[in-house]
Amino acid sequence: MNGDREVHERALKFNREALMVRLHQLDMRTVIIDYEGRGGIGKVSEPTIEPEMMARLLKTEKVIQCRVLKRIQDSIVRFELEESACLLHKSLEDFVLAWVGQNHPGWERNDGGKGTVTIHVEDNRFELEYEQLHTTSSYHYYVL
Repeated sequence: MNGDREVHERALKFNREALMVRLHQLDMRTVIIDYEGRGGIGKVSEPTIEPEMMARLLKTEKVIQCRVLKRIQDSIVRFELEESACLLHKSLEDFVLAWVGQNHPGWERNDGGKGTVTIHVEDNRFELEYEQLHTTSSYHYYVL
């Protein structure tokens, strides 16, 4: 495993745990975030929260998240982790993009893809379900 991948995986694990703790502290039960993309453009939906009345907290409450920084010094590339406070809404979006990028690469390219990330707070479980979209073509030519 190269350093880049290892650092990104450590950040993803850190952010998963930090999100789970914070969502649990705020008494949220379920968070659902859809994503879709094609032609090089991808987007993440607004989260659906259960209980619904807790959704307003996403834009006011913060969580500590870990970001990967790429540093180049004397032609040597190093990847480092940096912790910082981030609004819960932004942290959820960043987590979804990182996790989806790791498990559903290319979802935003060509014909695209779409999926859903569901966080079951009470069960300490994150789920990712997705589909990759394809346009097919069939050309046939016969000569007798």
